[in-house]
Amino acid sequence: MRQTFTEVIFSLILVLLTYIILSFNPVDYVQADYIVPGVYIHENGAVSGTDKIRSDGEVYTFVGNVTGPLHVKKDNIVIDGAGYTLIGSAARGIILAGRRNVTVENLRVTLDGGYVVDLENAEGCTLSGNTLLGTPQPIPGLPPPTTPLLGPITINFLHSRNIVVKGNLIKNFSTALALDFSSGHIITGNTLVDGFAGIELCNTTGCVFRDNELVNCDFYVTVYPLYQYENDLDSSNSIDGKPIYYLVDAKEKTVPADAAYIVLLRCKNIKIENTRPRGIVLISTTNSTIKRVEVTGRSSGINLLNCSNLNIIQNVLRDCAIGISLENSFNNIIISNELSNTGTRGICLSNTSKNLISSNIFTANSYAIGPFQDMPSHGDIIVSNKFAGNEFAITVTGSMNITGNIFEENEVAIAFAGGSGSTITQNMFTHNKVALYISGSSNNIIYLNNFLDNERQVVDPGVNSTQIQPLNANYGNEVSIRLLVAQNSPVNFLPPPPPSINQWDNGAKGNYWKDYNGSDYNGDGIGDTPYRLYENNQDNYPLMNPVEVPEIPPVMETSEPDSSNQPSDSSESPNALTIVLGVISIGTAFAGATIYLKRKKSANKINVH
Repeated sequence: MRQTFTEVIFSLILVLLTYIILSFNPVDYVQADYIVPGVYIHENGAVSGTDKIRSDGEVYTFVGNVTGPLHVKKDNIVIDGAGYTLIGSAARGIILAGRRNVTVENLRVTLDGGYVVDLENAEGCTLSGNTLLGTPQPIPGLPPPTTPLLGPITINFLHSRNIVVKGNLIKNFSTALALDFSSGHIITGNTLVDGFAGIELCNTTGCVFRDNELVNCDFYVTVYPLYQYENDLDSSNSIDGKPIYYLVDAKEKTVPADAAYIVLLRCKNIKIENTRPRGIVLISTTNSTIKRVEVTGRSSGINLLNCSNLNIIQNVLRDCAIGISLENSFNNIIISNELSNTGTRGICLSNTSKNLISSNIFTANSYAIGPFQDMPSHGDIIVSNKFAGNEFAITVTGSMNITGNIFEENEVAIAFAGGSGSTITQNMFTHNKVALYISGSSNNIIYLNNFLDNERQVVDPGVNSTQIQPLNANYGNEVSIRLLVAQNSPVNFLPPPPPSINQWDNGAKGNYWKDYNGSDYNGDGIGDTPYRLYENNQDNYPLMNPVEVPEIPPVMETSEPDSSNQPSDSSESPNALTIVLGVISIGTAFAGATIYLKRKKSANKINVH
């Protein structure tokens, strides 16, 4: 199950609070009917815990500063802070959980961690003209930050409905407005300053956002197939002075280049070009282009859900947790992009098919191309990319066509973690620690590749062989565990599965192995004896000379993003069909050569069993 940004931050808050409690306060066990200390406005209208709140009918007015938290048990009231301060404690400021039609106005609230205002399951409440302040705490065990690392969640909207939040100043937070599984809110004229997420939308719909200003914080949309995203958020909302564009059912538009964040829901024929947003989310969007965009240092650069026929061209994604994420998406092309230093995945493929990934450069990523958890993809084409210095260049859990790529100085070039039916051909593997790591993955065909100067050509954790002795005693198992952890799967993959069985030639030609020591007495360029890998795995037609790996140039020259708002001519967009046909034509040429060489070789090839 996926964690939202707020859930991750709240987990950190709980760690911090536990640390503080254990460090400074003894832990006392209490009875189940223990009343949480603080100030109460009771259901009968009485006020307890302070003499600084006066009631006049349904209006409760602060007449001095109050130390809380403030527990509100009465519906249909107004709480007027009159400019005074409520000092929160015990991880809460104001608790409005389950309340109906409560208004809080003109109040200053401070809290070091937890929820400044808790609106869980509330309905029809209003927060107006308040100042809500966090006092961020450093995360225990980490060096002091240059900026606050951890503040409270200012307003928790979980399962709430029809809340109005207007004209508030919110500062120093992990998440300012955590809109999770809620609906119907009106969020207007708020200023959100200094934190991680100013606004986080997670399965929240039917909300109106106007004139909200986010300063030194971000905007987040949690993407998941069953979530709802229908909201009215216009460009009057901004991040550091730049507008947020949240388009619903738009067609034939170009997103302006001053975008701070971009969300497209059910859009068609949209251009996103020459811009540097903090993130891009496309949901159920088709026939659109993302071109010459730069995203750096974010949790997710470009996020696609249920999208098809998109062109993602010449973009730069650096230092993101995930560069480009595709889920339930197909027939998209990703060409001539640079993806580097991503924390989890450069391109994340989850339940995808028939996407073309070509002419990209992947550098220093943890997983350059890989799946999310246990959501394998089938039929994606990975052609003519360069992978250099990645931990795992490509991780395969379903099936792929991997053709004409260069793998250089990666820890693992291609890792098979289950799945079958992949084709690996015309690739260059050089100076990798492991060229191919194959665990529980059979019925793949691997031919016409060059294996040069790798520390290990092939590792199968199911084999105990001197031919593929692990880099250290447990290297194979370590890789298995790391692959499973990356997929959020149980780490009990020991002992490893039985040895995989794959095809290492096409019946006429195999691969070039630099460490092959066989002879070629008839001079036909194919070794006379197989290249033995391990049980039930051998290249019957090892090549005596390297294969020429075709270089497919980028479709267009990459240029830096600029501030132009002018739409590009759609004729510049590459045609996916043309590129795929080019790949197919290469394969067809080799198939013809294969038939000819197979006939020629059959008369004099040694039959090895």
